[in-house]
Amino acid sequence: MKSPQTIKRLTATVFAYATEDEELVAATLLSLLPEEFTEAEIDIYREGLIGQYDEPLIKLELEVTKKRELHKVLAHLGEQFSHAERKYITRRLENMIDKDSNTFHLRFDKMKAAEGILKLGEGSNTVKVVIKFVRYTKDLTPFINELRRYKIIHSIKEES
Repeated sequence: MKSPQTIKRLTATVFAYATEDEELVAATLLSLLPEEFTEAEIDIYREGLIGQYDEPLIKLELEVTKKRELHKVLAHLGEQFSHAERKYITRRLENMIDKDSNTFHLRFDKMKAAEGILKLGEGSNTVKVVIKFVRYTKDLTPFINELRRYKIIHSIKEES
């Protein structure tokens, strides 16, 4: 029996600073998607903001909610992780899940993503990915099983 899909939405956010080319930064978002997705299929939302030091910046965001597209994007992301990255995520999983908002957080190196390479990153100059999931009990097992299915975290066999 197939387990129910608990993942409902994936949102990716990145900021374009005044010194950066906005279209190149937008391309970092597209690097999260399988090549079969075209720019015409994906809406990138843009919002002008003012930074901490009164510099202009633009928040760019894309959202994937359709079940079929979510499946493709999650499978693509899972394929990008090295064994070491998958191990890192598996070990830090509890810190990457916000149980109050039912979200799972990943960050990718923005400069590498601009080159089309997805590598985990830290800090503020990253592409932030938030995966929203639903659960009807306190049990996270169905969601964790989905992360395993998409190879975002190690399978039980690989953990040992």
